[in-house]
Amino acid sequence: MSAENIFEDGQLVPTIEDLFPEPVKSETFVAWPYIDNLFDFTRVVGKDNNLGHIPNLKGKKVAVIGAGVGGMCAAYELSKCGVNVEVIEAGSRIGGRCWSQRFTNEDGSLSNVFAELGAMRIPLSQKTFWKYANEFNLKAGLSFPDPGKVRTKFFYDNKSYDWEPGSQAPGPFAKIAKDFEEWVNYLKSLLYKPFSKWQQLPNDKNLKELTRIWQHEFIDKYKDCSFFKAVSDKMQHWTKEDFKAFGALGVGSGGFGSLYPVNMLELARIILMQWEEEQQMFPSGVESLPNSFYTNAVEINGQKQTSLEDRSAVKFNTRVKNILYDEGSNKPIIVLDNDEHCLYDAVIVATTTRAMSYMGLSMPMKNTNSAIMSDDVKAAIRNLHITSSSKMFIRTRTKFWLNKDGSLKNNFPLTLMTDELPRAAYLMDYPETDEGVVVISYTWEDDSNKLQALPVDKRFEICREILYDVCPEWEGYLEPVNNEVLSIDWQNEQDYYGAFKLNYPGQEPDIHAAYFQFMSVLNKKLDKGVYIAGDSNSWSGGWIEGALHTGINAASAVVKRLGGELPPYNSFIQDPDMYCYDLSRKSTQLEKNNAFILT
Repeated sequence: MSAENIFEDGQLVPTIEDLFPEPVKSETFVAWPYIDNLFDFTRVVGKDNNLGHIPNLKGKKVAVIGAGVGGMCAAYELSKCGVNVEVIEAGSRIGGRCWSQRFTNEDGSLSNVFAELGAMRIPLSQKTFWKYANEFNLKAGLSFPDPGKVRTKFFYDNKSYDWEPGSQAPGPFAKIAKDFEEWVNYLKSLLYKPFSKWQQLPNDKNLKELTRIWQHEFIDKYKDCSFFKAVSDKMQHWTKEDFKAFGALGVGSGGFGSLYPVNMLELARIILMQWEEEQQMFPSGVESLPNSFYTNAVEINGQKQTSLEDRSAVKFNTRVKNILYDEGSNKPIIVLDNDEHCLYDAVIVATTTRAMSYMGLSMPMKNTNSAIMSDDVKAAIRNLHITSSSKMFIRTRTKFWLNKDGSLKNNFPLTLMTDELPRAAYLMDYPETDEGVVVISYTWEDDSNKLQALPVDKRFEICREILYDVCPEWEGYLEPVNNEVLSIDWQNEQDYYGAFKLNYPGQEPDIHAAYFQFMSVLNKKLDKGVYIAGDSNSWSGGWIEGALHTGINAASAVVKRLGGELPPYNSFIQDPDMYCYDLSRKSTQLEKNNAFILT
């Protein structure tokens, strides 16, 4: 049935279930581009692409605040356009929340074995990341030991359950997983068929049908709804014990209890955009991507130029206190911690929104009528929720889960999921070392806050004893080399103040305002030459992909501000009015999408 036949005599005849009755298997579909912008970033980056051509760069100077993925991506792309970029980084390293921290050898040197303190797994559906990874020849291909993909042990309500790869979740989780999977398949069936149809034939008609479905069946239903309410409304037949188990260990993927307050639309994005599927580890460390932006030479008109590293473009250990605006020159000013004032033609702020707030970007400007950010963007910087998250790692002398011939020991669990303090623990098998890496604990939100007051050594002892009790197969093996335990609480890290963005209900207008802030360059009255980037401002908070998208957007805004000429396919063809996240401000585009189905 086509979209034109949905209405008969002004009445809606079939339900949406009638239109898309069969679930679409994700193996046959790749969710790309992201549903909220439908912009293919892979078409604007890479060796054969530039964000634009800038005729006159003499005397022009641009600053990027933050040497994480978003900032380094923006700096790299601007360098390809010939821009003189200076990166201001509060810390002493490249990478931000991509932090592949090396363990220490007995002689004090750094080992080639590392702990992924931040991002540690990349789904294949995040194509901008893989475009850059291929460009820089970064090694990948290791599957992450997700529960159910490898032998997994559950410990829930003081009982142990073994989960063999490829089988249904064990014990009380079998029913929960089945019910949840049916709901997920239903959600997929709503979106994937019109999405696939638009991918195959991206005409106006298919675009309107796709955006109509996302608007009416997802945004309108879930933008103000918590994940818990969405689940409880759908699973009215679940008992209190079912919700308790779902909160503790989910469907085997990990407890959803800490995510219950999060906006359901955020969880729908994670599920439907396939961010939890086909996740890959990086043998060279996830940090290798931002470092590649730093160390790789760029090409301008086919001629190799120096890298950001060669030009000493990153100013390490330099903290920004404030960002001001000079009305006379129409340029932004960066105020450093030592009160040095630096004038730039444009500034990209690629940090978390909390760090932006501490720089004053959410406040009105003093002694001037010129605000750097619009009111809706200031509200977004103040309001957007950032999660707490803690991780703990050790290195072991051997990969104790393997036999001498390198084969996996029989009936040996590689992943543990518990309702105790260490919620998730993983054995990490990196190929270029004989040593093992163990994620002792990975927690979010309240589960993270329970641990952070404990000293690292005490925290490790408690978690290890729990893991030994939960999994006797591991007992005696969790002995850290050099007694070294690597741990992080992202909410306690200065200049980060949290792990990653996950919207609360009602915050969709905030992320919309933050994501499209780069388009302020199109309005000369509003443009102050400051553009924000980072995963905290993206549709995919917590994922490298979102940082890349916003870094590219912000760099494109700088090209525009400096008088550059953009190629036909560029970030500014994204439509801020494609969807309406605030029904009190109904957009013209939304009205067009609604009217479409009546034709």
